[in-house]
Amino acid sequence: MTAPVTVPTDGEVPDAPGLKNNNSTNGVNMSNGTNGLKPEKKSRTHTNGHSYQPKSFSIPLNTEYAYKPRKLRVVTIGAGFSGLLMAHKIQHRFPELQEFVDHTIYEARSDVGGTWLINNYPGVQCDVPSHIYAFPFDPNPNWSRFYSSGEEIEEYIKSTVRKWNLDRDIQLNTKVVGAVWDENVGRWNLTVEHNGQQRSDSCDILISAQGVLV
Repeated sequence: MTAPVTVPTDGEVPDAPGLKNNNSTNGVNMSNGTNGLKPEKKSRTHTNGHSYQPKSFSIPLNTEYAYKPRKLRVVTIGAGFSGLLMAHKIQHRFPELQEFVDHTIYEARSDVGGTWLINNYPGVQCDVPSHIYAFPFDPNPNWSRFYSSGEEIEEYIKSTVRKWNLDRDIQLNTKVVGAVWDENVGRWNLTVEHNGQQRSDSCDILISAQGVLV
């Protein structure tokens, strides 16, 4: 059988298996400070019958940021239903995002409305019941018809934008004509056009809210 290991108390030298400990090391008595040597008393942590002395040093931490903090640049293409929903989420549903996100909506045309601004042919109307074709944050109980006309839907969109200030981040008459992902820096390089003049832009997140009917 293996001899048990005795857990020492402060000032003692641990017993080795099969050997007797007489509180001495190389003939020098370490007990009670004899011969001018007084053992240093420190707290020990005992694990499985063995003892070790934990280190008592720490590394100070720098409180400054490793990199300069910045907002995420988010660009949404289109100011129809989807783009305006994105505007509402950032401004109202999750207002804390404004501390971390710089949001811009580029709309190629001169007003909001998306498909209901573009498609204005005679008889255009919604193909689903009006009461479910509305912004979830601002339902409309005053539709005049079960299947609303395009003109009524467009007016509902514009009145909602005014009510919630959703055009705050919109740049009208501005079209995104190019978008190239730069893998080296993890950003989109954009080319936007306003009044016939092109300029460069970039963003961390690019959202296409153009729809399929514009």
